[in-house]
Formats: sequence, structure tokens, C-alpha cells
Amino acid sequence: MARLYRSSYSKRCGKRRYPTRDEALLALASCRGSANDGRGECRAYPCPQCSGWHLTSIANAEGLTHRHADLCRIGQTAQRVGLRVCAPMSWNAKERSLFVSATLHALDGSGLPVRAWEETWLWRALRNRVEQAERLVYDGVFKHVRPLAQTMARARRLNADDWATPRQTLPLARGFGEECNAWDSPARLWIVAAASV
Repeated sequence: MARLYRSSYSKRCGKRRYPTRDEALLALASCRGSANDGRGECRAYPCPQCSGWHLTSIANAEGLTHRHADLCRIGQTAQRVGLRVCAPMSWNAKERSLFVSATLHALDGSGLPVRAWEETWLWRALRNRVEQAERLVYDGVFKHVRPLAQTMARARRLNADDWATPRQTLPLARGFGEECNAWDSPARLWIVAAASV
């Protein structure tokens, strides 16, 4: 039986690339109907690096497939905050856009509510994590941002009241470095990190 979709491997990101969203969704339907139990793809997402679409097994909060344009509309304020936070960096405009794009998808998949995406310290924490990576490529951004976004979502579910209150941790800080950590990451995550050292 002939395939209903076109695909190829992208030289830029090394993933199977679908030229349009419709073809990616057709491929996704094919994966879901596969007898192979190892196929875990559950949604399609756009790649700003190769301008195509890829499949992923990482579900977003609602288990839906958000188009990139929808994510940008949903998190319009968050997008502006993200671009402002990474503006002083030495990244070029494309890299900054790439970081914001990947972060919106990571936040969407983590389960954080949209209003939490607008927190400046959240973007600073994610930016600091990405800065530690050697190269800013789409997969590299996801590799560093996705786990932290998921950890933040778990911390918020455990205690939504104390999840984003860095000011409460400042009296506990010892020195400038710990004060920066208190402002750059959620209070509960910072306390856990400090306790584990």
C-alpha cells in the first residue's frame, strides 16, 4: 500500500521531516495504527530550524497538538518576555527566536498554566540552562529546557502557593550567588537544589 504522506531526513536537525502539518498528522495516524508497540508518537510539532514538521512522543498538557501559530497566540505575552530576557545575550535574532519557540513547546508539554509562562524568572532560569549547552540548536534547546519545565510543573502541582515566591528564599541565601539562584529559579526548586549540595 502506498504511503499517503511524504517524508525525508532533515540534514539540519537529523530527524524525519514532513513538509506540511497535514502530512505529519497522516504519518502520526499511521504510527498509531501500527502493530509495533514501540511506537509512542503522540503529536506533531513544527521545527523552525528545517521549516518542516516532526513527530514526538512528548505529550502536551491537554494531549492535543498545538500548531506553532496557536502557541504563539496563546503565549503572546510569554513570547515577548522571553525575547526581552534573552535580548542582552550574544545570540543572533534567529537563535533568540529559536529559544523562545522551543521554550513555548516545552512549557506547553510540561503542564504549566499559560499565565505561569509569563514569569520573568522562569525565562531566566530556562535561558541559564540553555546557556550551559555548547550549541544552540533546536534539539539542544529541547534537551535542556524540557526537563526543567517538567520539574517546574511538578513543583507547582505539589504546592501551587509557594511555587513562585523567590522573595521568601532571599533571607536564606548565603552570598550573591545564592541570591541570584533564588531570583532565577522557583523558590521550591532552589531550596531542593541547595539542600542536595
